[in-house]
Amino acid sequence: MGEVKDITKGQGRPVGLAILVPSMDSWDADFCLSLLQLQRYLLYKPVCEDFDFMIINERGSLIANQRENMVLEALKNETVTHILWLDSDMSFPPNLFHRLLSHDLPIVGCNYVKRTIPSFPNSRSTKGKVISTSREARGLEEADSAGFGAVLLKREVVEHTPRPWFDTVWLDKGEGKFEMMGEDVFFFRKARKIGGYPLFIDHSISQKIGHVGTYTYENWMCEAALQE
Repeated sequence: MGEVKDITKGQGRPVGLAILVPSMDSWDADFCLSLLQLQRYLLYKPVCEDFDFMIINERGSLIANQRENMVLEALKNETVTHILWLDSDMSFPPNLFHRLLSHDLPIVGCNYVKRTIPSFPNSRSTKGKVISTSREARGLEEADSAGFGAVLLKREVVEHTPRPWFDTVWLDKGEGKFEMMGEDVFFFRKARKIGGYPLFIDHSISQKIGHVGTYTYENWMCEAALQE
């Protein structure tokens, strides 16, 4: 394996990683390939001498419940220092964990688009505006919320934030209109308000993140090509 390059900024502490993957009954093929490549990278390029990792998967349809249960399972292992959340419909580069860990932040994640046409970013700034990762975007940006498809947490975040960590809440927008707050937004806002843990988005690694979906191609889509 060769010499291990310590990227933990001289902290002198072991790193234990729990990779948490909530899912239904199956995983997307692109996600599986990404996860295999990530595992290989972790094995051949450990972040420090005393490094280990584990993968936890819970299958079901209640995402908030799945996330809550997986955190509890990860915390049973006292060696776990970090939690990497990965959704089973994501694609990502092998060095994802190394990149996010290098920031030494309590919460750091990736920006990616929703599975719609046209696509739309799923991260919002602390002022409520949409955060877009353009082709030129680089570095870190503080955010109010993001998706949980690729997020790294330090153990202390969940230990110092009271349960429930994840929940879905209906927000009264007035005039008989209600809007659902997802379990991801719930977590980020609670961690910031109660624990004092802000969320940061890494635009550089977000350039290599994909949100995998299915798409149905129909005959009308070739009309423009046939007119050429």
